[in-house]
Amino acid sequence: MNFLSLDRQAMARALSMGEAIEALRQALAPAMADGVQVPPRTIMTLGDSAESNQVLVMPAALPLAQAVAVKVSTITPDNPRHGRPLIHALVILLSSQTGEILALMEGAHLTALRTGAMAGLATDLLARPASRVLAVIGAGVQARSQIEAVCAVRPIEQLLLHSRSLDKARALAAWVSDRGLCPQVMVTDSVARAVRMADVICTATSTASAEPLVRAADVRPGTHINAIGGVDEMACEIDPLLLGQAAVYVEERDAALREAGELIQSLRLGVLMPGDVQEIASLLGGSVVPRGTASSLFKSVGTAIQDVAVAAALLRSARTKGLGTRVSL
Repeated sequence: MNFLSLDRQAMARALSMGEAIEALRQALAPAMADGVQVPPRTIMTLGDSAESNQVLVMPAALPLAQAVAVKVSTITPDNPRHGRPLIHALVILLSSQTGEILALMEGAHLTALRTGAMAGLATDLLARPASRVLAVIGAGVQARSQIEAVCAVRPIEQLLLHSRSLDKARALAAWVSDRGLCPQVMVTDSVARAVRMADVICTATSTASAEPLVRAADVRPGTHINAIGGVDEMACEIDPLLLGQAAVYVEERDAALREAGELIQSLRLGVLMPGDVQEIASLLGGSVVPRGTASSLFKSVGTAIQDVAVAAALLRSARTKGLGTRVSL
């Protein structure tokens, strides 16, 4: 058995954020839906508290890439407090034609890349073309990928950062400046100050709280929001009242209605109806994009089809560039 092993350094060199966004754009287009299989993810919770550790297993098959991916990941909410990553993950990429294992990939980098790319695609489809100011709530790995993705699709001139950890926010600001992603970067002392002037807002926190971080009163009409953190039925980064005022999009409607705290709470309050929630892929099929004064919100809970699409693109590029390590078992 021979396959390619890709660590995060090789993956970072193999595929840019812009290329990952385009891989998702192609894979999620309605014309590519035939034969796609995304079984429900298996989630094992190791405890009974709101911050219990979780083990997730996510398979998917994408005929476009002639590939199947299986990701095994863990979410450990207490890890960041001890200087360890929130997420550990491994992705196995297989050929759907021969059943061979094609590659083994470091899954945390892939998760951050495809999550950022998905938010980048949503921003490209929903945010106003003239968007110049980005606010990001959170300062972890996912926040970095959100910044990269939004800056890849909009000419962001000012970035406003807020995190519960001032040190992490400052480190993220330095990282953005070092890479030249945005000419003006500011760390703010409150969520409200970060979001009030934003054209695009990204929330990327590990909150498990039902108390929203972003209040409806602080968000200007016409703002686009990517909410990618707090994937738990009790977690709520965004004020449920805001969902009643925005065009709401998700990756998979049924999964989001089961797992996204903002949607669950909005439905309970009656400010959002199930029929108000649309899948982002519908915009790739030529549907009218809601713009004007209405805000838009993309709530991500993730889907394994994103893993296989980006993993297949990574493998193609890594082979072309001679990256990775050949492993024999």
